[in-house]
Amino acid sequence: MSPELDRASAGAAQLLPRSGKPSDMVALPVLKAVAGTHGGSGERRMSLNTIPATRIMGTPSDWCPNPQYTSLLRVKGHSMEPLIHDGDILAVDSFQTERSELDGKVVVATNEDKGLCVSRLRHYETLDVLESENHQYDGIVLNKNSGWQVVGKVLWWISAAP
Repeated sequence: MSPELDRASAGAAQLLPRSGKPSDMVALPVLKAVAGTHGGSGERRMSLNTIPATRIMGTPSDWCPNPQYTSLLRVKGHSMEPLIHDGDILAVDSFQTERSELDGKVVVATNEDKGLCVSRLRHYETLDVLESENHQYDGIVLNKNSGWQVVGKVLWWISAAP
């Protein structure tokens, strides 16, 4: 799906010899969507697969264990601060959705009413909860009736310099 990126050089990288080996970069789509935080709402989508891309961003391949399932989204809201800020770009791996393997990880989940939401997933004995970093916001219990499902694990994010 993503085009091959040519090896780029800038700054000190210009001094390195050109090895001729394949690119260590992958192209990731920047989706035309936002992931909200607690107290807000994001795009009302049940999957990242159907959201169109607005542009492509080159990323080191070792940052993406499943590049064909990885895409980028913007964050809207403040409940994940100070960790993740309004306007940050998240890398989301939609291959990693198994809740039992994501305890303590930052994830993007979705719900028909609230849309995409970035949260930390926590497992407590018999239930899973989506929690914000800012504890002024209530957690969201994941159960059969809540309608929430995890759409991907957040691998990393990019913040603008202050």
